[in-house]
Amino acid sequence: MSISFQNQPLTIIKLGGSLFDFPDLSKRLLQFLDRHQFENPLIIPGGGKFADEVRKLDQRNNLGNALSHELGIRTLAISSRFVSGLSEKFYLATPNDLLAINTTLGKYPIADVSEFVLECCPLPNSWDVTSDSIAAWLASLHPDSNLVLLKSLPLPVGLSLTQAAGLNLVDAEFPRVATTLKRVSWCHFRSNEPELIQWEMTAKDSQLS
Repeated sequence: MSISFQNQPLTIIKLGGSLFDFPDLSKRLLQFLDRHQFENPLIIPGGGKFADEVRKLDQRNNLGNALSHELGIRTLAISSRFVSGLSEKFYLATPNDLLAINTTLGKYPIADVSEFVLECCPLPNSWDVTSDSIAAWLASLHPDSNLVLLKSLPLPVGLSLTQAAGLNLVDAEFPRVATTLKRVSWCHFRSNEPELIQWEMTAKDSQLS
């Protein structure tokens, strides 16, 4: 994939699929991105309701881990196209695109990472892995990359990664992957004034690494 996750530090911005119904999503996202001026931002939308439909199909038809995981990952191709179509200031970053286009065109890349994940991601084929863990894994491919989570809910103060997974704020695999990252930030994107909060790792989190 020509978007190199290993050769340069990125700011992986995971846009929660639960935000897809947010009024003026593109306007708020652009304001957020313009305000923070992240280094090499790469927006990765979650599966949202697209992935939820796959969950329902799995529950009804017992698709099995391998097939349900693959179908779930492929919903990221749909969601990335949905988000990239919301504004002319976004563009769809596919395997044939270079991250340098972001600087050249003055636009923000919305990444379709589905094929890259299916080919390269070592995480388990399980519903314990969602786009939260996938975004964390992508950030882990370079030691100086950062992860930003845009979520529909606030992050309680002092909450460990494991506790957050227990409350379904992130997926079950996320704590193990995120402990390898230097910086993880959280934003309650539905708040009136969305602020970026650094997620401080706790002693419980360090035991996972």
